[in-house]
Amino acid sequence: MKSYLIPQFLILNNDINNAVIQNKNGINYLTNRSIISFFNKVDDLHKNLVTEQFVEDFFGLEQYKSTLKFMLDSQLLEEEVEYYSEYKSTVIFTNNKKIYNLMSKVMNEKNDAITSYYFNTFQSDQFEAKIKEISDDSLIITIFSPLDFNEYTWLCDFLRERNKIYCTAFPYNKKFYFSNIYSYKWKNACPKCFISELISSLRSTGKFYSMPTFQTVIDIIYNENIKLEIHDFNNLRMNLEIIKSILEISDSNRIDFFTATHREIDMDGNSSFDQCVHWELCNCME
Repeated sequence: MKSYLIPQFLILNNDINNAVIQNKNGINYLTNRSIISFFNKVDDLHKNLVTEQFVEDFFGLEQYKSTLKFMLDSQLLEEEVEYYSEYKSTVIFTNNKKIYNLMSKVMNEKNDAITSYYFNTFQSDQFEAKIKEISDDSLIITIFSPLDFNEYTWLCDFLRERNKIYCTAFPYNKKFYFSNIYSYKWKNACPKCFISELISSLRSTGKFYSMPTFQTVIDIIYNENIKLEIHDFNNLRMNLEIIKSILEISDSNRIDFFTATHREIDMDGNSSFDQCVHWELCNCME
């Protein structure tokens, strides 16, 4: 499926009937309410990449082709040359022996396309050597328990610099999370964006506020010694959902969905999904 880049832009809404958009390619004066709504939506979602299906769903089957042509001709959108890549295998790394043993029994014996490895720490020569052996058409899933925030951000940067396809998983606040699938060449939100949004929102939301406070966001930036709890992997229902999640994420036919959403698993083993957006203070776009 085709994807389209949205050059970084500023939008000035004069009223519901007209708006001005400025990006690197110039300035456009818009009077089409649907297109104005489209750019206000992607601005709210912090999206800089949309699929053709996303455009079709927004404008409708009858209108999207002509609207898409207009946006391309006006350089409001640009064709993405490199589309989401299919991965042929999945490699799982974890710093928790319980989940490693569980996956070794359930997955490695039943699925040749999924392999798993245990490392006490990811910041090691052994881990870096193993990453060099992994082909670029493999998906890397890193499962942290416990999770050190500094090690997490190091790993995200390490894999990003090598253009690896990866996602992360970790426990937090009595739930278990899987980030979206990320690769630097896709320019989608990265796992650092996800965890930063998650921690800042959950730690700073107060009784009278629905958004993170500025002070807590600053604390997140400068305090990289955040320690998250260790998950015991004794909850059967949650374990089954974790295994199911890994199998689903490992199916590259659903890559469009899993590159844009993260998963939350509760204590009852129920999954829910939400859109991943760029965290303004993350450096993954640099």
